[in-house]
Amino acid sequence: MTGRRSALLEFARISRPAYLAAGAGLYACGLAVADYLGLSIAANDAFSGLAAIWLVQLTTHYLLALDDWRFRPPPAPASADPAKVDERAPAFSRTTPLSAAIVSGGLLAVVTTGQLITSPPSLLAWVLLLLIFLTGFWLAVPPLSLRYSGYGELLASFALALLVPSYAFALQTGEAHRLVMVSAAPLVALHFAMLLALQLQDFSAATAQKRRNLMVRLGWRDAMRLHDLALVAAGLLFGLALLQGVPLRLPAGSLLLLPLGLVQAWQLFRIRQGFPPAWRLLNWNAMGLFGLGIYVVLVGYVLS
Repeated sequence: MTGRRSALLEFARISRPAYLAAGAGLYACGLAVADYLGLSIAANDAFSGLAAIWLVQLTTHYLLALDDWRFRPPPAPASADPAKVDERAPAFSRTTPLSAAIVSGGLLAVVTTGQLITSPPSLLAWVLLLLIFLTGFWLAVPPLSLRYSGYGELLASFALALLVPSYAFALQTGEAHRLVMVSAAPLVALHFAMLLALQLQDFSAATAQKRRNLMVRLGWRDAMRLHDLALVAAGLLFGLALLQGVPLRLPAGSLLLLPLGLVQAWQLFRIRQGFPPAWRLLNWNAMGLFGLGIYVVLVGYVLS
């Protein structure tokens, strides 16, 4: 029973529910812009589009988990002392994430086929969904393995924080709109900063395993400086968005991000000074900052 529960928890972990929630929030941001502009929202298209985004995300998550498998210790034998079992050891076989990726990819094909039959999306919507899928696919799958290319983090940020709301808007309207792009731009910067912050705890392990992500390629000190620049860029982009006609509530609401942003920058400053890191606080703060950014954009349009 314990083994089954452990496997379920592990499967939930590799499904990355927090990222699925972020995907839903970003998708809702695209719909909120359409509603703000006075455009009608087709509920069937909205739900099928969200299902497609979630299935793209799940396929990507399972492929990333499959790629991570080669860096994980083997499962402990049944006779092993539970107190000495490595907690990072997989709770199920390597075929589980592979099978899950195949199933989610198959369901994605079913959903997109249903869209084509019932209400064919515009060419732009198809292109955006394809770009999101290909970015996630090539992040994890050789020979590209973009997650270790040095710019995989930036590509992932653009795919999630910019293309997802753009897809939601295009699925409803068949067009792109500058408000979607200027509103999503600071979220790209916040997501990029979050990825760098989350990579910091595993820097030593990633270096030893030769996983050449951006943190390893730059070195932790330079990567932290880039993280701080990303936070500054997010603040500037929220301010510049006002010049592009976004609702005043959006840049005004972005002031709510300032305390979390300062706390995060302060935490990284302390790490550079040699103080012991509070990893859990840093990781939760980084995810909370990005999540709050999505909330600010979404509520800024909904209440305007």
